[in-house]
Amino acid sequence: MNTINIDKVIIRFIGDSGDGIQLIGNQISNTSVVFSGNDIYTFVEFPPEIKAPAGSITGVSSFQLTISSKKIYGVEDKIDVLVAMNPAALKVGLPYLKKNGILIIDTDTFNNKNLNRAKIKSNPILDDSLLDYRIVKVPISILTYEGVKDILSSVGKAKRCKNFFVLGLIYWLYDRNLSDTLSWLKIKFKDSTLYLANKKSLIAGYNYGDNLEIFKDQYHISPANLFKPDAKLRKISGNTAFALGAMFTSILNNLQLFSANYPITPATDILHELAKYNSEDIKIVQMEDEIAAVTATIGASYGGALSFTCTSGPGLDLMQEGIGLAVMAELPIVVINVQRSGPSTGIPTRSEQTDLMSSIFGGHGECGRIVLSPNSPSDCFYTIMEGFYLAVKYLVPVIILSDSNLANSSELWEIPSEDDLKKLKYSNISCLNNRLIDINNTENDDLHRKWVIPGRKGFECCIGGLERNEKRNEVSYDPDNHFLMVKSRDKKIKDVVNDIPNTIVIGKRKGDILIITWGSVFTLVNNVYINYFSDIEQDISLISLRYLNPLPSDLFSIILDFKKVIVIEENMGQLAYILRSVYTRKIISIYQVTGKPFSIEKIRTEVLKHI
Repeated sequence: MNTINIDKVIIRFIGDSGDGIQLIGNQISNTSVVFSGNDIYTFVEFPPEIKAPAGSITGVSSFQLTISSKKIYGVEDKIDVLVAMNPAALKVGLPYLKKNGILIIDTDTFNNKNLNRAKIKSNPILDDSLLDYRIVKVPISILTYEGVKDILSSVGKAKRCKNFFVLGLIYWLYDRNLSDTLSWLKIKFKDSTLYLANKKSLIAGYNYGDNLEIFKDQYHISPANLFKPDAKLRKISGNTAFALGAMFTSILNNLQLFSANYPITPATDILHELAKYNSEDIKIVQMEDEIAAVTATIGASYGGALSFTCTSGPGLDLMQEGIGLAVMAELPIVVINVQRSGPSTGIPTRSEQTDLMSSIFGGHGECGRIVLSPNSPSDCFYTIMEGFYLAVKYLVPVIILSDSNLANSSELWEIPSEDDLKKLKYSNISCLNNRLIDINNTENDDLHRKWVIPGRKGFECCIGGLERNEKRNEVSYDPDNHFLMVKSRDKKIKDVVNDIPNTIVIGKRKGDILIITWGSVFTLVNNVYINYFSDIEQDISLISLRYLNPLPSDLFSIILDFKKVIVIEENMGQLAYILRSVYTRKIISIYQVTGKPFSIEKIRTEVLKHI
């Protein structure tokens, strides 16, 4: 048996939603960070139905993991290893497997019943349809039952442990350490029969790979060494990053954190993460609907808390009137919109970037708001910090446009020190707090209103949904005054450009082609840029646009310095439409609305058409 050193492997686990696919994916990604020191990037897909029929195409759940000794720049199109738990999983996952890739199949599930459910006419493990792959046939279900039947006599219960048998097999194949997962099982199940059964299954899978020589080689991936030896690293998803960023901002600035939410896929995990830390200073409330969530968020902001809510497309629709109330009342709130396929319910577990227009223009009346978009899972941490800063400074709502791919994907993240974070301009809300709330501070500033907590003598004011007098701060129906107030609120949004840093251009500041993208699409485009475009004759540059409203003040001058501008996004060209409207410049639009990420090949070929 040979041990071969490799730089990278891409594995996809795929099976029914009840097969524990996400669980084992998270375990091997954690182990790869903690014990192996590798860079990782994950991509997950859930079935759109809560209880899809077992063995059906609609019930398939998958977890894709890239493990590397080098920096990873995003999701890859093709995978090296496919673990298919049933025929439907094989049918969905096989198009992603490279030729001569490793295909591990649970042969026990390839019966007529499951083949019919997957609408497969010929059994692929018996015909010649899989000759292009290194197929490894393992009776996973039977082996798992035989290994744990002394603990779990029920066949159904025993089969629930087969995911750990698979995990053990992959751990052996790629030289992973069992210790972290064994410790996790102990904490998760304590000394129960499930702990013992899953432990036995994990070890049995590992030993199966070690003893039966079903693989010719074992593979080793060296540590990535991307960070300093003393760096503190962890795996982080976009949704977890939002929760941690919100809590850190609250603690750093000694302000109570409040979050009101109504559960909705794929934003709910932010609520789940926050709920782990519920305390006197961190208040999390589950409301009866999105309207209640946004109005409770406004109420908490009125009381002086850092206040935010999380939702997805349909929920944002319901929140629009409440966001308008925050605009009129000039109260700082943050709304995280984790975009998914729409309209209406759409495909709730699939990702799109189709809420850009509704986020900028969705309110009735002249209803300005700041719109930001993180470009990686870890960037979500910094984006919510910045969102709070801008909301408090300008007393306007901030909408953060994440998406399902950002929310559920994970990457390796170096945990920043408190000192480093304090150096960030937008981490210091306390200075704004003193200026806006301190009743002893009477100096004039460039802000139209003050964030006044009720009960402060001398700072009594009128807030609400009705228009107010520009000077006396009381309800007014005067048309000229209304125009002044509309312009005043509009000026606040325009003034935000003063807090937007210079746009980062990857590549030259002047050239042939400028590619602009935003959100999770950036990781894919950046991957193509680094691997395919860096050495070609034409000067191609790349921008990840994090500030969507208002646009950065230097963006127009940058655009003018390129012969062609291409916008790549997962909608029908919404950002491209906005840029054409604002800058009256020809914009080439590359888009798709499939609920799945762009393929690397599509990005490459579509861009090359314009070179």
